[in-house]
Amino acid sequence: MSARAGSDPFKLPTVLRSTLDGRLTAAKSTNAAASMTAGDTVGASVQVKEAHEKLREALRNGFNHIHSLTSEQITPAQRAAAFTHYGFTSGKLGSLTSATRVNHLSDLAIAGASSVLAVARYPASILNKITNWLAVLEANEAIAGGGTRQAAIEARNTAREALKSANSRTRFFYSSASDAQDKTPELARIGFQPRRDPGEAESQPFPGTPGVVTFSATTRELTIGALPEHATSIRAFRKPPGGEAEQAGISTTTTVSVTAFAPLTPGVSYEVWLTGHNSRGDGAASNKVTFVA
Repeated sequence: MSARAGSDPFKLPTVLRSTLDGRLTAAKSTNAAASMTAGDTVGASVQVKEAHEKLREALRNGFNHIHSLTSEQITPAQRAAAFTHYGFTSGKLGSLTSATRVNHLSDLAIAGASSVLAVARYPASILNKITNWLAVLEANEAIAGGGTRQAAIEARNTAREALKSANSRTRFFYSSASDAQDKTPELARIGFQPRRDPGEAESQPFPGTPGVVTFSATTRELTIGALPEHATSIRAFRKPPGGEAEQAGISTTTTVSVTAFAPLTPGVSYEVWLTGHNSRGDGAASNKVTFVA
């Protein structure tokens, strides 16, 4: 949707696009919190420690990203401004042993960086990691202090309902953008099935069966040689022993993350796979790969 020209009648209004993006981020982070929250104070304390370690790692990567930019990419003044925005005084990383400082730097990272040169802003992969682990941290801190896991689950459910509402508003906007209304083929471009009259042929078949999928334990990503036939995107799924399968990521390229929607629990064995997806839904599952997080 962001690639559409300003004159395109199907380009979402700024307010609706902002609402949709914000609710998607909230749904991802609250889902991460609910899925990673421990059921007791001891387990929650372990998750708090893990979250701080992951946040320290992400912050170091963010600092190194700015530090690695060449003089052709950024001026000394712009580099200093970026370090200052992200809380690195005098352009130095400083100690990350303090949980309070880690929390503060993480908050600065997701607060927005419109004043920072685009090339110096934290990459989306780092911001997503910080957002997800902050959610895990906040939910488990509440439990470690006597809160309940139910609060995290309720927050997740509320965020999901809000995202559903934003998706419905988006579908309505597309349906009102042309005389075809809710039969417009443009709906298929954003994952919705256009309405068909009884007996009318479907616009496209379900996605075909994926080819061989490989998994990188380093990047936590599944890769396929090409999108399955008729697929407009691929979806990653993961499943712990005895648990339920859950969607873990989505991509329009041939690589998809299994941690895009929530972090993995260290030490747990996961089964991961992907499917092709289009406006009809998901196709057959790929081969499955098992690994220990």
